[in-house]
Amino acid sequence: MKEILNILNINEYEVYTINGLGCVIYNFNDDKLLIAFKSEDLNDVNSVTSGLLDILNEFKQNIINQDNLKQSPLTKNKLSMFLWDLYVICFYPKANLNDEELSKKYKLERDKYLARKIIINYDDKKLDEMKNKYNTMVFPEEYLNEIKINETEIKELIDRIDVEEYKKKIQEIEDFLKIEEEEYENWISIN
Repeated sequence: MKEILNILNINEYEVYTINGLGCVIYNFNDDKLLIAFKSEDLNDVNSVTSGLLDILNEFKQNIINQDNLKQSPLTKNKLSMFLWDLYVICFYPKANLNDEELSKKYKLERDKYLARKIIINYDDKKLDEMKNKYNTMVFPEEYLNEIKINETEIKELIDRIDVEEYKKKIQEIEDFLKIEEEEYENWISIN
């Protein structure tokens, strides 16, 4: 797990044992609290998930730090008291299974305490791929921020939209609703 943390440039973390599994918890200054471990048995994901509540108070103290003690301008509550999501991330070193097979074989259901359960299937010889997969799955906003928008293409797409056709469809719907309303009023007056 230490090698994975080095590849991901994760230097600050706490080590915990959850239901007998060595886990690292990190990202204390952000809105995602990440619990990661490496395992060849995907049933360990559910084991870690079930053991999280037992150690919640231990790592909760790490969340309450100077960066997270800023008050919300809208409330008198401290942001760190309610504004974080738990992610359980299993690094699964078996590249012979694809992600679709994994999700079918191990149906990881959403948990009421967790934002996401993520399995990162990787090959020890392709750790750069593992890093890219991790960044895309855990921090998609960083990936999306890198996408360049071509304004010319967007303008061309907008120009191709036939606004008149949509206006006609809207008018048809309005006419239909008007007829329905008139029929309903007639029905009410009869009854």
